[in-house]
Amino acid sequence: MSSDQRWTVERSQRIASALPVLSFMALVSWGSSIPPAELPDFARFWSDKLLHAIAFLAFGILYQCAAAGSRPWTTSISLRLSTVTVGAVYGLSIEVVQMLTPGREASGLDLLADLFGLLLALITTRYILGMFQQE
Repeated sequence: MSSDQRWTVERSQRIASALPVLSFMALVSWGSSIPPAELPDFARFWSDKLLHAIAFLAFGILYQCAAAGSRPWTTSISLRLSTVTVGAVYGLSIEVVQMLTPGREASGLDLLADLFGLLLALITTRYILGMFQQE
């Protein structure tokens, strides 16, 4: 295989590994920009902070999988820091969008719930990786 072919394959793999997290981000962004009256019933039933924590737990896991790429079992500090940094910036951008959406408001508590979800994602992936590494 030539170096051009290898580069094309690696690029395709990177794009494929990023699709789940990008799709999830698009879904969360779309849901965050909907006025409260138009939200589906299940979204209004759950606590807003719980939804934020669950969404960012999922985001954190998906992001780590995408960022690790061909090294799915990596637990590097740079991966964890980038997960929290990208997640925090994404959470902040959602709050800005909500501030501009009629019927929605930005909340520092939402951002804290996002950070809590990211922390749970780091703990979850660390725990799962620990299970596999013990075998």
